[in-house]
Amino acid sequence: MITPIWLCYMPANEAIFADDRYLKYFKEFEKMDKSWHRKWVMITWAFCVGGILAFVVGIIALFAIAIGWNNVHLPFSGH
Repeated sequence: MITPIWLCYMPANEAIFADDRYLKYFKEFEKMDKSWHRKWVMITWAFCVGGILAFVVGIIALFAIAIGWNNVHLPFSGH
């Protein structure tokens, strides 16, 4: 368990936290205009909603495969 944590921590530590680079990145982030921030807020929301939809569709597919599509009765399907 220690090895994966170490393998992920060390590159991140060198890339971001060494020599206080995160302060430089934060200053660059603050300088971006409002449209850039709005674009990335919308991309983040789309990514999160897409992940939730993929999860729900995956659960439906699981039941469809496990018990057969004819036996799956979704509340919005009209069966």
